[in-house]
Amino acid sequence: MTFRRLVLPLLALAAFAAPTLRATAATTPAPTGTTTVISLQSGGLARSYRLFVPSTLPAGPRPLVLSLHGFNLDAAQQESGTNLDKVAAKSGILVAYPDGLGNSWNAGPCCGTSVTNN
Repeated sequence: MTFRRLVLPLLALAAFAAPTLRATAATTPAPTGTTTVISLQSGGLARSYRLFVPSTLPAGPRPLVLSLHGFNLDAAQQESGTNLDKVAAKSGILVAYPDGLGNSWNAGPCCGTSVTNN
């Protein structure tokens, strides 16, 4: 399975990807797989997410877990604080850690930049 085939379904699920997007990626090794930071433009904003891909993937479609960080945290902190990568590597699961706008999500009156910008 190619990297492109893994990433395209994630972009469709992530909802913040615009129809015309330019993505760049930086890859770093993880103990049980690879985490890639993918940057893109959506609605005139720079957006990014981290995608963990296990070293070994069984054939066929694979599950994807979206792991959203808390207010004022970021995707890297979410990834390092959850240990989901270790579980995902054992189970052949992909994990995406999107970065919220201004380290926030549009989740009600509590939540900073994302709420302000709707």
